[in-house]
Amino acid sequence: MLLNQIKGNAYEHYLKNPKLNNFNETLPEHIAEQANENLKSIYNLDFLGITKPVLERKLENMLVEKIRDFLIELVGIILCAEKNDLIVELALRNAPRPIGVAGYQLAEELPKKLKEYLSTIEELKIELIDNEMNKKR
Repeated sequence: MLLNQIKGNAYEHYLKNPKLNNFNETLPEHIAEQANENLKSIYNLDFLGITKPVLERKLENMLVEKIRDFLIELVGIILCAEKNDLIVELALRNAPRPIGVAGYQLAEELPKKLKEYLSTIEELKIELIDNEMNKKR
């Protein structure tokens, strides 16, 4: 790992692009240190194939899709609305690769804490119209 950091000029990048955050002011010290260690000032997203700036929502969706595909390749994950243990056991008995099976549940309503971070319907309509206008240009 150290060799990769050296080859990638990580220290030069660190000096040119310092990390910007408010971790020290908003988190307990030990958590702030961990968060700062995990944050990079620049992320290489070449694997997404993006060639021009995109909206944050699209970027998030692309990242989630790539991560999902990676996890499914690494370990198969099957999510079931209703999981029957006997059927799962029979289905996996001769499976040649690792597969995890889990049930899921859906929230009745979006938690209030998350609602404040989401766009309103009106904001989404405006964003869609703007996107369509930009595509036509």
